[in-house]
Parts: sequence; structure tokens; C-alpha cells
Amino acid sequence: HSGGFCENLIPHAYYHGAAKPEVCAASCRMARWTEAKYLVRSEARNGFYSHAGQCGVPAIILERGGCGLLLEDEVLADIADVKNILRGLGFLKDAPAISYSHTMVQNGRYLDAPASGCWYPRKKPGDQIQKGELLGEIRSIFSEPLCRIHAETDGVVLYQTASLGIETGAPMIAYGELEKEV
Repeated sequence: HSGGFCENLIPHAYYHGAAKPEVCAASCRMARWTEAKYLVRSEARNGFYSHAGQCGVPAIILERGGCGLLLEDEVLADIADVKNILRGLGFLKDAPAISYSHTMVQNGRYLDAPASGCWYPRKKPGDQIQKGELLGEIRSIFSEPLCRIHAETDGVVLYQTASLGIETGAPMIAYGELEKEV
């Protein structure tokens, strides 16, 4: 997966955290076989991977890329991660699976645009943020401020809209609290 067409992101993997504890643990273990920097426990109840988790099937979604771009290094990284997951699950036996070091993210905040206008982000995906810090603002086409978006908690920016134009209700920015490196 590579985010939405207008999203810029830092590589991260969501693992299903709303399922039974054993499904959550197996999903997290699969995510640890990726090179994504951040692992995000997800409580989502929509989408294919979350439906799988709700049905008792361990699942993850790997986010890498974005903005509708096809970048060879990101494609190759995805292929390497999928092969490593298959090694970890015992489907590929050409080499042992590698478990990578990750930073865990919890309590994701997924903010949609409260107004239509021009989005001026102050942060980039991967930037660490502090509670109360200005994340960005939406202005009118005449540069009049419409709203300012502040962080509700300390954490890290996972993705945000990369385009200048944004519509009310469109995904704007996502971030989560840093837990610990594992």
C-alpha cells in the first residue's frame, strides 16, 4: 500500500490491535519482519487487513511511497519485506527471517480537513512533534487563515496531504504517540 494519491508518508506498518490477543501478537510479529521504521497498533474496523484481524487472521498493512509515484527503491523494499514475512511464516526457506528494530506508535490521530482551502503543513512525515505544536493551517485562496491545526499529544507525523488544495473531510494529517523502540 502506498497511501492515498495526495499523501506523503514515512514508511510504517499497521498491525491489527483490536482482535484477540493472540491475533494481535501474531500481526505485530509479522510487522516486525518489515523494515518500516514505525509499527502502529491499529484499532480500525474498516478495510481488508482489519477485517482479517476481526475474523481471527493475523494481518498488517505496509505503508510506503505515496503521492501516486512509482519509485523503484520503494517497490524493491516492499518486495524484500514481503519475502521476509514469507520467511518468517515458513513459506520461504531460502534464508532465515530478519526481525528489525522498530519504534512503536500508539493512539493514532487521523485528522480530516475541517475546512476547504489551501493546506500549509508545518511538519513532514517522520518529524517528531510536541503537544500543542502547530502542525499546519488551512488558508483561503486569498491567504486568509481559516483554521490552525495543533498536536493533541507528543508523537510522530506518519502521513499528511501533500497537495496545496484540500477539501472539507479529506484526510489531512495522521500522527501517533511514540511508545518505545523494540
